[in-house]
Amino acid sequence: MPRLNSLALAPQASRDSLTFVWSSTVESAADRDVSFGFSVVACGTSRAMWTIASDGSRSLPAQFAYGDSLAGFRTVVPAARLAPGCYDAIVAGARPLRFTVDDAGRATVVGTHR
Repeated sequence: MPRLNSLALAPQASRDSLTFVWSSTVESAADRDVSFGFSVVACGTSRAMWTIASDGSRSLPAQFAYGDSLAGFRTVVPAARLAPGCYDAIVAGARPLRFTVDDAGRATVVGTHR
């Protein structure tokens, strides 16, 4: 069975409290797909708002917040404040997660982007 990974936003996400939820069909953390990196980019651009990278020996934790320092990952692009707009969260092994931040700072998933 192929590994199916998914990326989601934790409930009640906001610009100031944006938590990503990374899940895999694999039960054991030791067997999870390794991650070479994670990025949040402005929709329709290659403008990174936050990028972290690893040597491929680590998996993302099950939950992590925007801008966090994660063990085994180095910051490539420091987290920028998210202005109102559209963003894609991108990690290998999962469909990109598209979300918007509104004028009040609320983050809402608007679908996946291929």
